Amino acid sequence: MEILTAPRLTSKNVLKRSKTPSLHGNQETLIINGLLTSTLWYTATSTPIPAWAVSDIKKAIYNFFWDNKAPLTTRDILVLPTTKGGFNIHRIQAKIEALRLNTIRRLLEPTPAHWKNFTEHFLRTSNMPLGKLTPATQFNTIHIDKSIPIFHQELLRAWIKFRQHVERINSPSVYTVILNEPLFK
Repeated sequence: MEILTAPRLTSKNVLKRSKTPSLHGNQETLIINGLLTSTLWYTATSTPIPAWAVSDIKKAIYNFFWDNKAPLTTRDILVLPTTKGGFNIHRIQAKIEALRLNTIRRLLEPTPAHWKNFTEHFLRTSNMPLGKLTPATQFNTIHIDKSIPIFHQELLRAWIKFRQHVERINSPSVYTVILNEPLFK
């Protein structure tokens, strides 16, 4: 019963407990990237993160960074690398999409794993259970089967978003061709 009554360690709680008056930009970035988002990335590798949660986490991060005061620069500047004058704060949604693409990369690798059977079962579009071959087909978001788990829908949406930046002369006929994409090297 102790677990049920213990306070949950949410993103807001982590930030509240970490805030001290003497923190400066680089220290705040370290807390955000090291303490808060590291647990988020671990969760996001296998769990869908709803849009409202991403929005709530982003708001908490930027409020923490600016100490609930008016921002002195745009969020686009904060996410830039430190070498370009930014603070290297991660873009939450982009990182989640990158994790989804990494899952597809790991799925396409020949190394056997039990989770791959489960994931292959749910990768389908237009009720066609193609498994690993799904990324080799041309599909849009309307083709994603709404009955599959949200996480697997997110995998396919991340692939669609990435695929639009790739120009192919010939469509791949096997998944190993996809594995040789520059993204996965």
